[in-house]
Amino acid sequence: MELQLKAQFLGQDLLVIISGGEVHAGAAAVGGFLTRPYVSVITVPGHRDDVVAKEAALRLSSELQRTCIVLVGIHINDASKEQINDMVRTSLELVSELIEALK
Repeated sequence: MELQLKAQFLGQDLLVIISGGEVHAGAAAVGGFLTRPYVSVITVPGHRDDVVAKEAALRLSSELQRTCIVLVGIHINDASKEQINDMVRTSLELVSELIEALK
């Protein structure tokens, strides 16, 4: 499955959308950096997109030292554990590529 990452600046803040498969809004996370990194997550009941949203927001805000909002919606019917692990790994690789591009 192909995953997409789209990013847009909102002033100094950053909005990131990670999607793939049946696109939807499964979870949103806001990460920031005050004296230390913080993350707040909202998950749509029945979805597990919060794992990627939380980690992506934490990495982005820590590395870029700005507020980052991450919206994630990735879905494949009856995904295997291996497929889920691949989706998480690929999503976080895309986040790493974004961080490097913005530094």
